[in-house]
Amino acid sequence: MSKNTLKSNFLIGLIGLISCSIISPSLAHNGPEALTPKYEVTTYPVKVNKVNLPYACQLQAFSYLFTCHRSMQTELALEKEFWAYIQNINTNGMRNLVGRINSYVKRSNTQYKGRLIRLMAFGNVMVSQETPGISLDKIPTLLTAKVLGEKSNFYQGNNVNALSLNGFTDSLINYALKLRKQGDKVAEGLISLNNDEHGEYGLEAEIVGAMAYTYTTDKNRIEKGLSILNNCEDYNCIRTTALAPFKEVGVMVTIAEGLVALDRFDEAQDILSKALNFSEKNNMPTALLTQLKQANNEILNGNYANESIKLKGIGAYRLPAGPSQSSVACALCHSGAQVSDHFYSWKNY
Repeated sequence: MSKNTLKSNFLIGLIGLISCSIISPSLAHNGPEALTPKYEVTTYPVKVNKVNLPYACQLQAFSYLFTCHRSMQTELALEKEFWAYIQNINTNGMRNLVGRINSYVKRSNTQYKGRLIRLMAFGNVMVSQETPGISLDKIPTLLTAKVLGEKSNFYQGNNVNALSLNGFTDSLINYALKLRKQGDKVAEGLISLNNDEHGEYGLEAEIVGAMAYTYTTDKNRIEKGLSILNNCEDYNCIRTTALAPFKEVGVMVTIAEGLVALDRFDEAQDILSKALNFSEKNNMPTALLTQLKQANNEILNGNYANESIKLKGIGAYRLPAGPSQSSVACALCHSGAQVSDHFYSWKNY
């Protein structure tokens, strides 16, 4: 048996072990209410205020002698640093921050472990997207993100963000491993959360499930995902929060990639023009507008445009991956992200 076959079999087994159902039959948002976005002129790059944790929160040796006290101000500062790295596309800063959050979570008595661990999970996803797409060398980072997402759900059960993160990584890895039915099952589980019982909190999961379909090599799956996303004309795409003011731009970039894969370039051009107009109208920083224009050019004229219509990849996962699966897309979606103080004071004890 070849080395690659052994690796593939190992990963399939590992996915089987950790891909337990993440979709709750009764989703409770279980989190603070998010703010509505403000589209103000902002300074870019975003200023980073690096959080220096007390020694008791950093090193095991000091934790035996001193107490690492929970601090709302520390937690807010860590989260603000997180969003600064997202917007600045700073993967090295993110790696360092994830380590510091991990130290704080382990040693403090915070009741917000669920949210902080979720930041670590999303941080790993962002790091894995330094270059677009899924490859064998990225699997450990993505699995780390998934395990952290599960751990976050343990401390803050049925939070839609953790469910969406886990579902997205599950679906794409299953598609890459040719486990099409399992990938579909996860995607459909996410999409099914958009119903009256779950309200607006199910909309994010629906969008994530639809996006997963558009990243496959199968025309019918791509069409299904595009149908749900519907050119970002419906509320499920337009709805967003202050943490992701330009979410619909990221979705529109994803839509354009799916359209190009189906050789529908004119429609892709139209949706990318719509994304650019929205960004310019709502004060996206000039440097990120440049990144968006470069992404648009890659989708319409670059290697992605030339190769994606072949509908080839790893298993059922389409390659090359487009800009929507890169850390640049994270920066675009979360440009101007605003963190509210009540994110770390909403629990009533």
